[in-house]
Amino acid sequence: MLLTRATAAAAPRVFSRLLPRTSWAASRAPAAAAAAAAAAPAAAAAAAVTRQQRTMWLFSAWRSAAVPPELLAADLWSLAAKDPEGKEVPLKDFKGKVLLITNTATKCGFTQQHLKQFHDLKQKFGDQGFEILAFPTLQFKQQEEKDPQKMCEVYKSFNANFPIFAITEVNGPNANPIFQYCKFNTDELYSKGQLQAIGWNFGKFLLDRNGKVFKYFGPRQSPAEMEEDILLLLRGEAHGKQRNKEGVLQ
Repeated sequence: MLLTRATAAAAPRVFSRLLPRTSWAASRAPAAAAAAAAAAPAAAAAAAVTRQQRTMWLFSAWRSAAVPPELLAADLWSLAAKDPEGKEVPLKDFKGKVLLITNTATKCGFTQQHLKQFHDLKQKFGDQGFEILAFPTLQFKQQEEKDPQKMCEVYKSFNANFPIFAITEVNGPNANPIFQYCKFNTDELYSKGQLQAIGWNFGKFLLDRNGKVFKYFGPRQSPAEMEEDILLLLRGEAHGKQRNKEGVLQ
């Protein structure tokens, strides 16, 4: 490029205006980079703490929940459940029956065995005053249909011959009051003021005709293992227990 005399004369003034600005920006860049680098670990640490606190809270909420005994139902018959359409069903409608209360799911590895054996137990003992109350939940890896209509269709395909209620929570501070009541009245799932968590789908509570919890059966225990205890309760040869104000089951 050829420079005219006017251009050449103006060049020093142009460069003199540009150079200071360029030098100032260059001098500021390392400082800004250093400040950002210094702040990055602190920001990352803060984010990590936040994630850790959130994870710990969710884990603790899922694992157990502190519920004052005075906030729990005094008896099962004062509680109600909702069916998949949202209609309230008073549990006093089942008063006088031996009950199996369980959390369920249709996409679990335990589903086929449990639903088949539930069906068989109801067929065998239903006319003697035995009933199963099933409460679907999404708390264990979302292993249930979210759409109520589709969910009911799946249970129908398994020949479910017992009441299926609306999707609910069984663990944590928002657990269904029915499950809070059942946990509170077992030694397996209540300890030192904490309602402990049901470990997976198909935790099963067996209750006597008076709505008192007789025994808890874990997810890995098959419904068929409950048959002898169901017979004892139906015959009146065994009874459940209820925790008193001192926290003792009696």
